[in-house]
Amino acid sequence: MKNKKEIILTTLGFQDENKNPISFIKNFQKINNQDCKYKYYIIGNIELNTYKKIQKISKLDKNIIIKNKYLEYREYKKYFDKADMIVIPESKNYRYLSSGLVWDCFSNKKNFFAPNSALFQFYLKKYKVGCIYKKNNLPDLFKKIKSIKKNSQNEFAKLHRDYSQKQNIKIFKKILF
Repeated sequence: MKNKKEIILTTLGFQDENKNPISFIKNFQKINNQDCKYKYYIIGNIELNTYKKIQKISKLDKNIIIKNKYLEYREYKKYFDKADMIVIPESKNYRYLSSGLVWDCFSNKKNFFAPNSALFQFYLKKYKVGCIYKKNNLPDLFKKIKSIKKNSQNEFAKLHRDYSQKQNIKIFKKILF
């Protein structure tokens, strides 16, 4: 049997009752991971009750690594760069706004899994640079990580053109003048 590369999934930043990866972890643990080696890092300041819940549901899974600490930029960047996919945790707030982590993904050409919300659906439908995760689609998404990464480079180029400073200036000129 061929030795497969380990896939690195990472959630970064502040986690609390409202914004946390618990739902993702529960669904992720249902995947039959015999075909893939993986590590899932959850790193950042984690509110105490949320930290305890995350520890409880992941304590038997040695592939889930939790680091409850403030990340300085160089540490954030190190974990961000090392990840194959960034996992954006679910949040009720994402119905109305986006995660700053998504913009880091856009800027740095990093693929991501996002929760099911209208804003994430809009971006990921227009630019195929990640996937929406839902209860039942994680096994399929996990198998597609390599193809998502491979096929997204042109999409990132398109996204960067559409959101470039030059393009934004054109849009603002149309609005203002």
